[in-house]
Amino acid sequence: MKTNALSFLVIAICLSLFSCNSGEKKNHLVLTMADNSRVSVDWEGTYSGTIPCADCEGIFIVITLNNNATYEMTMNYLGKDFEVTSEGNFSWNEQGSIITLDIEGEGMKMFKVGENRIFMLDIHGNEITGELADNYILEKVD
Repeated sequence: MKTNALSFLVIAICLSLFSCNSGEKKNHLVLTMADNSRVSVDWEGTYSGTIPCADCEGIFIVITLNNNATYEMTMNYLGKDFEVTSEGNFSWNEQGSIITLDIEGEGMKMFKVGENRIFMLDIHGNEITGELADNYILEKVD
């Protein structure tokens, strides 16, 4: 009888230890997945800003990101009578912090998603640095 009680106690302790450990892993997994721009930031909406231009006064950009992973973008070249409009799909990187717009005929444009703003990245997906870096931020307008 004592052996059965002791066996039962050992099994109960083992089960409780294993269930605690698996619960900790689940909680950690949920926190890790929730800690990115895709799920933590209200990114859906319209962003705008003027970025530098080599042969014009600047490029005024308006991008609307939709919840169904589609976008609309208008680029107005200031000082010229030239405007480009595109629409299509965008995708998130594995970390859920960068979106890539697939722009037909132009390749891809990447943006790091922040709270109420998106940061235009260079063609390699790196943040733009230097004294003009602030000019590559588009602010959320709605």
